[in-house]
Formats: sequence, structure tokens, C-alpha cells
Amino acid sequence: MTSNRKMSPITWLILTLMGFYAGNIVSRPVRVSYIASHDVPAAINASLDAYKNPVPSMNRMDLIAGAAIAAIVLLALLYHYSGQHVTRDGEEHGSAAWASSTDMRPYSDKNPGNTLLMTHSEALALDTYKTRRNLNVLVTGASGSGKTRGYVLPNMTNMATHHTPISLAITDTKGEIHHQTAEKMRKAGWRIKTFNLIDMATSDHFNPLNYMNPDDPEGSLIRLADNIITNTGANTKNHGDFWDKASKSLLTGLLAYTYFAEDPETRNMNTVMNMLGQMSASESDPDQASPIDDLMAETRAFIEDAEKSADDYDGESLAMLEGLDFACSQYRTYEQGPAETRASIITTLANQTAGLHARRIKTILDNDTMQLDQVGDKPTVIYIIISDTNQTFTYLASIFYQCLFETTMYKADHNASGALTIPLHCMLDEFANIGKIPGFPILISTMRGRNMSVSVILQTISQIKALYKDEWETITANCDSKLFLGGNDETTTKWYSTILGNQTIWTTSTTENKGMNGSYSIQQSAQKRELLTADELGRLDNAMCVYILRGLKPFYSRKLG
Repeated sequence: MTSNRKMSPITWLILTLMGFYAGNIVSRPVRVSYIASHDVPAAINASLDAYKNPVPSMNRMDLIAGAAIAAIVLLALLYHYSGQHVTRDGEEHGSAAWASSTDMRPYSDKNPGNTLLMTHSEALALDTYKTRRNLNVLVTGASGSGKTRGYVLPNMTNMATHHTPISLAITDTKGEIHHQTAEKMRKAGWRIKTFNLIDMATSDHFNPLNYMNPDDPEGSLIRLADNIITNTGANTKNHGDFWDKASKSLLTGLLAYTYFAEDPETRNMNTVMNMLGQMSASESDPDQASPIDDLMAETRAFIEDAEKSADDYDGESLAMLEGLDFACSQYRTYEQGPAETRASIITTLANQTAGLHARRIKTILDNDTMQLDQVGDKPTVIYIIISDTNQTFTYLASIFYQCLFETTMYKADHNASGALTIPLHCMLDEFANIGKIPGFPILISTMRGRNMSVSVILQTISQIKALYKDEWETITANCDSKLFLGGNDETTTKWYSTILGNQTIWTTSTTENKGMNGSYSIQQSAQKRELLTADELGRLDNAMCVYILRGLKPFYSRKLG
């Protein structure tokens, strides 16, 4: 690139004065010689003697000669710099180009076990302080493009082979990944946990209420209720926002009461569902109270009495009272409506949580064997097995990930280092089908420093747009790695084509005029062209992929597997 560097005024002055001086001292011997001999060649030769007397002449003719040369120098400088522009030869319309494998070396590691494999020739080092890149990966590929075979499985095999000290959480449709890797990972030293929403009899047990933030349980309970309502809202699309908000308040109240009032053995979602089952509202007798209405009234009375003697309670008891007061305030939102409205809210929430009444689900949610609080201390692999044909219980995967993220974030923040001892990477296959994870755009932007990362695995960009609305770009922007495995979805291919950028190409055109005075001309010109157009990305060889690492030119490489 050539740029127009500005010259300082002092430099301009010096060059102009040098021109004046040169013209002045050369003029003197020429003038003297010509006056003496009137011989022009002799006068010109006399200019070579100018150096013998370097003192400037004050003769008017010599001053005029010096001024003339100074003016010529000044005009030459003005002409030179006024015609100079910033240029980027060969990059007039863009500088996009393919990177080579050597460009990746500063960001990789000689030990394959310390890397996250991207392509057959590119792998990103797990040491984020070395690379100054996060380990969040956006993987996009149509069905059959190799998202599991060409990304998830090769990385798990690599980590098992090299005993990489890392914990993994993997969304596993149909249980295929578990079948192929669980025993291998167990033999290599990993703890194996399974949240199986297909063959529930083989699943570990999971109690969401075990994983509320102890410093802010109310916030965690609100997010849990929001998760359930948001990801089961398809059943109540025609009801509108009012009913969802009302259902959320009621559910938050029941969750909070269960969390703060129940013993550990009964502090679970089954208790919450039992409470919901005891609720009713009669239009014919609006003053009729359900057992839960009476329970909340008794709780309010208990809180009022306790506040009169607050000094008699220790910190833990006061925290429980505050939690129960929060539960009652959320329940009060539900109680304020007329009987008809209350009955509709109960029905709406019952419909949204119908899946939690299934016997197999109640067994899984009755207690907890997941030990998510140990994921950051011991290498663990968690398989979240979901159906690819039946979405009835898939929203539980979203609840699981919410609890996993909140628990590991809390653990990292309370470690002396501010990070997990054992890194956690979540491979969120079928990301769009596990439901919306509360606060995920914020989570993905803050997890790097806590030794956490995710692979967001999608079929199309449209999926994440539909799920996260205005926040989808925050998620993609926080993935320093982007891997396109193939597909012909128009939105996806256009998006990747834009990211790849434009290159400058030279085109040749010929013109021929026939006739008596015919002519023939050839003209070359620089033109803009996408590095890969959307339709070219749609026709990508099934063995090839495109990998983009922030700050580098993109790689066109063979897939893994």
C-alpha cells in the first residue's frame, strides 16, 4: 500500500532555501564569465567553479537566479504531493484471500491433545492466553454435512487419546455419540454422566432446585420459571403475553416456596407440581380458597409474626424468611385477579408443565445424581440425550444447560483464580432444538475468562435468528471460530459469503471493429468479486469446509473424519 505522507513546513522551507542557495552561487561565476568573454559555453563551464566561493552573492542578478530556482523547487514539490493518493495496488475492491496452514501455526499447539480440532489441517490451541482467541465455535452445516462425524466425534476421540484435562457437555441426538464414546472416555479417566430423555430408565437423576445460586436464589428461581414458560410456550401461543407472564409469576411463587420451605428430600420439581395440582379457583364461589391459598396465607402470617422478633433469628433463618416473603409476593400477583382469571392461569400453567407429570420424568427429577458442582474439579463428560423426532421433553435440556452454566459460573467466580480448575466445553449440537437458554448471549460473552466455552452447532443461521431474535448477532460475534461444513440454505450461504469478504480480480475485455478501417483493442480493469459467492458455498465439495478464525484470512480445508 502506498500512502500520501505529509511533509512538514520546516522541510518545505529547507528545500526551498537550498534551491535558492544553489541558484545563487551558480549564477555568480556564470555571470562573471559571460560579462568577461561573452562566450556562452565558457560561462556554462564556469558554473563548475561555484563551490570555490560558497558565500551567497548579493548581486541583483544572482538573487533573481536564486529566487527562480527556489520557485522551481517549490512548484515541483507542490506538483508531486498534490498528485499523490492513497493506493492499494491489487486490493482496490477488497483484499480477501485464502490463508495457508502456516498462518495457523501461532494459534495452534504441537501437542494435538491441547487443541480443539477444526479441520484436517487446522486446530486451535486450548490455551486462550496464548492465542488471544476464545474457544467458542459456531458450527453450521446442513443435515448430513458432518457436524457430528466431522467435528464432535473427532474432538472427543482426540481428547480421549491424549487424556486432555477437560470436562465436556454434549447434546446427543438419538444417543449416537454416547454409544460410540462413553466407554472410551470412561476408560480414559472421565466421569460419565447421562441426562437421557429417550431411555429415561438409564438416566442419571437431575434436580434443578439443587443448582440455584446461593447468593441470589431469587434470581435463579425467576430464570428457571422463565425458562420453563418460554420453552413450553408453543402450547399456549393463542393466549398471549398476559397469560405467560401470569403463569410465570405463579410458577415462580411455587418454586420459591418449595426452595425455601421444603426439606432437601422434598425440595424438587415434583413438589412444585403437586402444589399446582392442589390449586383451584371457583367462579361460582370466588372466595373459596384452595389448600395452596391457605398455605400462602399461613406463610404470610408466620412472616409477620417473625418480623416482630427478627433479632431472635440467625442469618440463615432470616434469609429463609426473605425467600418466603418473595414466594408470597409472586403468588400475590396470581391472587389479585378474579376467580375466572385465576382459573385460566392455573389451566395455562398446567398445560405448559404437563410433561413434568409423566411418571418417568418424575423419577428423574425426584433427586440428583448429576453433581454439576464437581464438573469444574474433575474431568467429566455429560451426555444430554434428546430425541430428534419427539420434542416433548426437549425443553428439559435447556433447563439442564441453564443449571450447568449457572453452577459452573458461580464456582469459577468463587475460585481464587476466578476460573474453573478443569475447563468446560459444551458442544451444543442441535442448538436450536434444545430451547432458549436464559441469558445465553451474556453468558457466551463472559465465559472465556472463567475457563468455559461452547460450540454452537446449527443447521442454518435462520434457526438462531428465530430463537434469539435481536440477540443472535451477539452470540455469533462472540464465536471467534466459525466453521461452515456445507449446505444450500440461502440465508446461511449469504451470511458466510459476506463474512469471507471481497477480493479484487482483473478482467480482460476485447473490442474489435470490422470494416475498411477496422480496429482491435484489449482493456484490463480491476473488478470486485466475493471470495466465494453464496451459490458457490452451496455447491461446496462435501469433503471440504470453510474455517474462519478472528483476525486471520479464512481457510479452505478438508473436513475432519
